[in-house]
Amino acid sequence: MISKQALRKKMLTSGLKKKCGPKRHTKRPVLCKRKGSAFSAVSNADQPINQFVQVQFNQEVFDLNNEYNPATSIFTAKRSGVYVFFASIGYQPATDVAGTVSIAILANERILVDSEAIRLDGTIVSVTGIVQLRAGDRVVVFAAVFGGSGVIEPFATRFEGSRVQ
Repeated sequence: MISKQALRKKMLTSGLKKKCGPKRHTKRPVLCKRKGSAFSAVSNADQPINQFVQVQFNQEVFDLNNEYNPATSIFTAKRSGVYVFFASIGYQPATDVAGTVSIAILANERILVDSEAIRLDGTIVSVTGIVQLRAGDRVVVFAAVFGGSGVIEPFATRFEGSRVQ
């Protein structure tokens, strides 16, 4: 059984890295916060879609660990771990033909999670997933329209992620 004092110390130091370096006036290690991994990016331009294409999220909202590249719309994990991702697109069809709109989050050209919607009018399609990544894994978002064509509009088009463990 763990003592109250040990439990309190564990709670206070969870998420902290030990032995960051000694304080100048003591030999005790200083507790340092680990650098978090989280980003958010949005689109700021219409993107035509009529097949499986990489969605461009060219406006970075924030990136805590410099892992997201808005020029390529690729997230590259610096550390192995469990991540949660969210992606959405605002879709407007070009014709009155109902089509299937699909969105997928891929890592290293492998589909991690996907979602689809059958729509005649405009819609927002989103996908969320918790995945395990290795350091160096590259994560992107692709979208497709089957049975039609249209435009990905920036109003609801975003890509976000965070390491949770």
